[in-house]
Amino acid sequence: MREVIACEQQLDTTYDARCDTWSLGITAIELGDGDPPLADLHPMRALFKIPRNPPPKLRQPEIWSAEFNDFISKTSPWKTKCRCLTKDYEKRPTVSDLLQHKFITQIEGKDVMLQKQLKEFIDIHQCTGGTEKAR
Repeated sequence: MREVIACEQQLDTTYDARCDTWSLGITAIELGDGDPPLADLHPMRALFKIPRNPPPKLRQPEIWSAEFNDFISKTSPWKTKCRCLTKDYEKRPTVSDLLQHKFITQIEGKDVMLQKQLKEFIDIHQCTGGTEKAR
């Protein structure tokens, strides 16, 4: 994120898909928590906090798998370096790196089952009125 901000201010600065890796981590937190990190702050205030704060984490990491937590940011003693919310842009993984993370590789062969579970969740959510955020 801060790479995108820097590009807005410095025309000689560029960024690549590793910015999307950061966005994927933020999206994963939003899916888990129901809101993105710093959602309660004014956007300009959030922009100042992003580079100064440590990478965000799930509010309740204990209700999510260790693999999901580790995919987002360092929360386990595992030696993986493949985390979406790695602050150092040069060390942040590429999409190819992330595809090797256990959170992704554990899905292999289970995609049909996961699609079915997701469809059931969506159907239940729509039947119950689905206008509130599901956390």
